[in-house]
Amino acid sequence: MAHIRVAATRYYDAGTGGVIEPRSRVAYGRLTDDIAVEFLEVDRAGPVPLVWQLAEGGVETAHIGHWVTETAPVARRLLADGGRIVMARATPSGVGALTPVTDCELDAVPDSLDACYILTRARQIVELVPGRIWSGRLVDTFGPQSTAVIPRPPAGLTEV
Repeated sequence: MAHIRVAATRYYDAGTGGVIEPRSRVAYGRLTDDIAVEFLEVDRAGPVPLVWQLAEGGVETAHIGHWVTETAPVARRLLADGGRIVMARATPSGVGALTPVTDCELDAVPDSLDACYILTRARQIVELVPGRIWSGRLVDTFGPQSTAVIPRPPAGLTEV
């Protein structure tokens, strides 16, 4: 088990309809070459994103993370099947179009959508993570030991 620091990160949150900066700690445990378990601890003294409050509403907050080449096309497919974006990493161009009204509309998903959490029609949470963050932002956010614990994306997903 590796305890990993988390750099300050801003997210669009469907619960507030705006951008928040939650505080959290994370620990990872590597199960196999391809699978790791992530444990999140949210500091409830600060803003708590909707995705981390869903358990209170009867939705299991355990989720499956998927490395993807591009987030937006996969997100659109999940939204077309009845899903809803509940949290997305805030980038200047990536979340400006998202609001509580549009976070489930296909046309509102910006092409530059970054990592995000989608609540599916089956009431499961899917995390989409762009593979291109592997060698740069992943290390900046979670520290240099993160690549030893978090499984590498499949070949072909790490190109910039």
